[in-house]
Amino acid sequence: MDELFYPIKQCSRCKRLKSTKEFYFRGEAKDKLRSWCKQCTNEQGEHRRIAWTERNRDKLREKGRRRRPSDRKIEARLLRLRNIYNIEPEDFEAMLDRQHHRCAICNDHNPHNSNWNIDHDHACCSSSKKTCGSCIRGILCANCNRGLGAFKDNLKLLDAAKFYLISYMDRDIYQLSFKFE
Repeated sequence: MDELFYPIKQCSRCKRLKSTKEFYFRGEAKDKLRSWCKQCTNEQGEHRRIAWTERNRDKLREKGRRRRPSDRKIEARLLRLRNIYNIEPEDFEAMLDRQHHRCAICNDHNPHNSNWNIDHDHACCSSSKKTCGSCIRGILCANCNRGLGAFKDNLKLLDAAKFYLISYMDRDIYQLSFKFE
């Protein structure tokens, strides 16, 4: 039924009569439409892309060699700092310097086979995945960051875990002293 409301045009490539909605817009043409239908245009574009890739394979390989994976990782990290945490790389380095290049919780200098993690108050910017930048608390190693994340920044849960570990340690000490009596 839709086809009744659209004029018909013949594709100059495949010679089929098609609805004008099957043609891409072209402002310079009298009827404002391309002479080839969308299907013919797309097929031709795909053939051109493949041919161009074949002709320029060496250039593409060289370009890939120049951009090392490590460069891409660094670029991605810089983008993450700006786009998610709303801080510049210099600010990140200054924070890390203030912490003497150590985790703010465990004081370890090793980020544990990962990049350093930026810890921020999730309650501050909970409406979006991007932080405002002012709620950043510090820089953590991967283990401490995962630990805080597992406890969802809940102090009661952290206290409960602390008391659990203390009670376990007390039990071990009691058992050790019982063995030596």
